[in-house]
Amino acid sequence: MIFIVGVAVVVAWAMGWSLANWNQPLRKVLPLYAIALGGIANLIDRVFRDGHVVDYGVLNVGPTHTGVFNIADIAITAGALCLMFDVFVKPRKS
Repeated sequence: MIFIVGVAVVVAWAMGWSLANWNQPLRKVLPLYAIALGGIANLIDRVFRDGHVVDYGVLNVGPTHTGVFNIADIAITAGALCLMFDVFVKPRKS
C-alpha cells in the first residue's frame, strides 16, 4: 500500500508540474509526461491486479537473465534518461 501511494504522489507531481509549465520547451515537458504516464500504467496494474504489474518483455543475453519489463517501464526509463541528458548536456554557444 505504501508503494502504491508513493507512486501516486510522484505521478501526481509530475503531471501537475508539466501541466503548470506547458510553456516550457518540449524537451522538459515530454519526459515528465512519459514518466507520469508510465507510472499511471503501472499504478493501474497494481491496483487492479492485487499489487502486481504485468511484465511481458524478457531480455536474455546468452545464459544471463538481464531483465523483465513492460512498455510502462520503457517510458519511465526513457523519460528519466531524457531528463538527465537535458540536465547534464548543455548546448554549445556559437
